[in-house]
Amino acid sequence: ATYNSVNTCRKAGITRFYKKIDSTMRGHAKEEIDAILDAADYRAAVISPSAPRNSRTVRNGFCFIGERMIHETDAGNDPFNPVLSSFIPDHFKAGEGETVLLGLDDLHDGAVELSEKINSLIDGGARYIVCDAETTGDLESIAGLSVLDDVLLAGSSGLAEMLSGVPAIQTFPVLTEKVRPEEVLVINGSRMETSLCQVENLIRERKGSPI
Repeated sequence: ATYNSVNTCRKAGITRFYKKIDSTMRGHAKEEIDAILDAADYRAAVISPSAPRNSRTVRNGFCFIGERMIHETDAGNDPFNPVLSSFIPDHFKAGEGETVLLGLDDLHDGAVELSEKINSLIDGGARYIVCDAETTGDLESIAGLSVLDDVLLAGSSGLAEMLSGVPAIQTFPVLTEKVRPEEVLVINGSRMETSLCQVENLIRERKGSPI
């Protein structure tokens, strides 16, 4: 489905893509990234699931929520697609040399040096380049790689925010008029403990009716 969707977009004149992935590596990131790489003729993917504003970071290739590795959180108990490893390269197992880790030192070398590093890794056979990132500044460095037309950027809302220049967390106006519970439909598609607690609080405090 992803391959066909990208093909349809390319026929419509769209040439650049961003692959949104979950910050806790749930889902089928590798398969979907592979589909985009093949359909859009990208040489490689630069991957950064970090979202520092939401306490999601990657250090030495390991993905954390706060100070806990993701496989130790609710993501590790997902009933449909549990995250069994917090080491991001484990999610992109491929041939020898195809999955590489880019550390913070590389990100801090400067834009030109970073682009040269990425091209060197790709020339050496890298297909999946996993990036450490602990701050929004680190993500800004990764976002600068958008100048490389033949490289797919894949990340969570954190990297998307840096690319768009629009904060992922915004303050929306508060409703000044009271809204009756029967006039509001809330749909929760998450099984994460935090989301379930929020729904339970909403039902209890606003006397909502679960469907």
